[in-house]
Amino acid sequence: MKNIGIIGFGRFGKLLHKILKEDFKVMIFDKKSNIKQRSDFEKITLCDALFFCVPISSLESTVKEYFKYIKKGSTILDVASVKVEPVKILKKYFSTGFDIIPTHPMFGPDSAKDGLKYAVIAFCPVKKSKAYIFWKLYFKKKKFKVVEMTPEKHDLITASGMAFTHFIGEVMKKMEIKSSPLDTKTFKMLLDIKKAVSENGEELFYDIQKNNSYTVKMRSDLKKAVSAIEKKIKEKK
Repeated sequence: MKNIGIIGFGRFGKLLHKILKEDFKVMIFDKKSNIKQRSDFEKITLCDALFFCVPISSLESTVKEYFKYIKKGSTILDVASVKVEPVKILKKYFSTGFDIIPTHPMFGPDSAKDGLKYAVIAFCPVKKSKAYIFWKLYFKKKKFKVVEMTPEKHDLITASGMAFTHFIGEVMKKMEIKSSPLDTKTFKMLLDIKKAVSENGEELFYDIQKNNSYTVKMRSDLKKAVSAIEKKIKEKK
């Protein structure tokens, strides 16, 4: 593979471009932006592989708008933070004549500041094709840790991991919890979560909560746990 396209040039699109440009000719398309590096749309549809780096809530509308222009034989990758729904979308539009590789890089622009060596990227194989093996080995050679699992298992795990963390950060935002001269080390860690959630924006937070069906149970379990703790506090003498 020589020519790689990135559709969507937001915070993560920019990070992905930085990673890939060392090894490929990378073309970019973002209809909302006037960035100088933006390639002509016709050129990007002829790329060997295309990464869709758009918000989860915009994935289907973006794919629906562009899929008919993309050349047969291309490899289609997404980087969404949930996997069950994006896989359904990709299968719907790219079921014939394309290789589909659903991924979820478990890192972003903020964590990348500390380096990306051994950063985790989840691969949820639809088919272990030559293209799939190529990208799996590529990220391994770049010193990423590739973890393979089904879309369902991915969403189940991240519901009580990443989605839970984002939920706690959003709660802290709503409570307007701030730093003070008496911050403990543990509390500063919580403030870091709040900061990370704020920098990622509300769109990502609500996309994750709404598009991962397992987060419903996570939020329900959280409410039950808070109620149980409240009850225990009241019962303590």
